[in-house]
Amino acid sequence: MQNIQHDEEAPHNEDDQHFEEKIYVPGAGGWKALLLLGTVLLIIGGICIGTGASAGLVALIPLGAICCFAGFLACCCTCQGITCIDPNQAVFLTYCAKYIGTLKQNGIFWTNPLYTKAKMSLQISNFETTQSKVNDKNGTPIVIQCVIVWKVRDTAKATYAVSNYYHFLSTQAESAMRICAALYPYETEDENTPSLRGSPEIVSAALRRAVQDRVDKCGVEIVEAKISHLAYAQEIAASMLKKQQAQAVIAAKKEIVSGAVGMVKMALDAIEE
Repeated sequence: MQNIQHDEEAPHNEDDQHFEEKIYVPGAGGWKALLLLGTVLLIIGGICIGTGASAGLVALIPLGAICCFAGFLACCCTCQGITCIDPNQAVFLTYCAKYIGTLKQNGIFWTNPLYTKAKMSLQISNFETTQSKVNDKNGTPIVIQCVIVWKVRDTAKATYAVSNYYHFLSTQAESAMRICAALYPYETEDENTPSLRGSPEIVSAALRRAVQDRVDKCGVEIVEAKISHLAYAQEIAASMLKKQQAQAVIAAKKEIVSGAVGMVKMALDAIEE
């Protein structure tokens, strides 16, 4: 009997798929002292070179060159590490493909010059989904479109969890919109039954939760989700318009009959008195 050998599976580490944002705390004010030191060294080196050349003191020239080189290196390192962050912006820091942290404070800070920096926007943004043809709860074909308001909440997940968080968000929003549209009828005569047209707040809340559940893994927060376009599909739009007109005529006739009955009742009450 032959022994069948199988390839061993590569070890799976759950931490490899788990990303959490780390807030990077920059140094206090050491970069100012380093910049001041570099400037002083440049001045001293310039004085040494000028004095050595004019007075014939050759020994001062190498010393001045060393001071100038050290001062230039200190100034370059300081300027390379200076980072300016606008409000609602963040800087994503990595070193040799290792995640260091995210700097979210606005202002001027100094970080390690060897860190790789990538700016990310934390501002609230929005986009509109494409108009999609779906069936509502009753199977009626409708055309629906939504507006999604969102912002980046976790920069680490947005960078590492998915390849493109905006493309991932737009795709998941389309999917959630289709699913939510199938949970409610387009409209209903029962006031206690939520519908796409008659219960915008309920539908918006359900849509926001559905999108949020799908994009939690990419570090995006859904601020708001609303239906921006809602209509019957073109093939049934004419027949549904006739139905709505007939319902309006019936409702008007009911009001007329109700008013006539009320007038008769008032007349009978007056006769009895």
